[in-house]
Amino acid sequence: MFPLVSGGAPSGTASGCHTNHVSESRSTPAAKTSLTVPLVAVVGATAAGKTSLSLDLAARLGGEIVNTDAMQLYRGMDIGTAKPTPKEREGIAYHGLDLVNPDEHFSVGLWLDTATRVLSDAARRNRRVIITGGTGLFIKSLFRGLQAPVADPALRQRYEALFAEGGLAALRDVTRRNAPVAFAALNADDARNPRRLLRLLEIQGSGVRGQGSEGGSCQPLLPSTPYPLSPPIFLLDVPPPVLAERIAARTRKMMANGWLDEVRALRERYPRWDSTACKAIGYAEIAALLRGRSG
Repeated sequence: MFPLVSGGAPSGTASGCHTNHVSESRSTPAAKTSLTVPLVAVVGATAAGKTSLSLDLAARLGGEIVNTDAMQLYRGMDIGTAKPTPKEREGIAYHGLDLVNPDEHFSVGLWLDTATRVLSDAARRNRRVIITGGTGLFIKSLFRGLQAPVADPALRQRYEALFAEGGLAALRDVTRRNAPVAFAALNADDARNPRRLLRLLEIQGSGVRGQGSEGGSCQPLLPSTPYPLSPPIFLLDVPPPVLAERIAARTRKMMANGWLDEVRALRERYPRWDSTACKAIGYAEIAALLRGRSG
């Protein structure tokens, strides 16, 4: 669907072939839109070198970066997510970092809203944008659109009234009856989270299929192609043995830089995390280690 450039991750700077390819004009779409900003996507596995290549491209091309890593958007989750430091980002507009706290909910729809605003602004200023990160759903939503149920205030009010009257037990019972597959797939925290249960019931009641819900069709939240161009996509393809070595070295560096202290401070400040933040690799494991030490 998109032009794809596959290659090994750079060691320090982007190679000449990368830069030459990115410099080609991609600004001739069939349809005119405010999102027709020259765009480059950099994707790849953890520790493949996405951030360093993106920063180099932004510096060379005078561009800006949009983060597509779902964990780097949480404030304070810096070391363990390999979030680029302020020094590394110096002189480069880097969007999509530190948007919410770990105990706040964030969704692909909210990210897409942020990204489209950045792209529209960049288009007005004729600035190239590099999108980079490891959350494929974010990138897919930008290029292919996002589907979600249309909000039903009456339905939500009905379930909120049920919760107000019968409490969590009543809400869990109706969720278990109306959406048994989705309810069974919830983790322990989400199964006790009224907000999660209300959202699940809202999705189930709207007839949306997906993410463990029972239902039928869904409607587009945004147009099928929010970004109408076909941007070059750099897939950083690193041999597995090399990648494993990089990940091990990165983990050792993170621990030396105070990852344990970061997790300890975040857990003290935010005792209950959003379910997405809880999925950040390493954070739950370190939290369990710290609990064991304190116990």
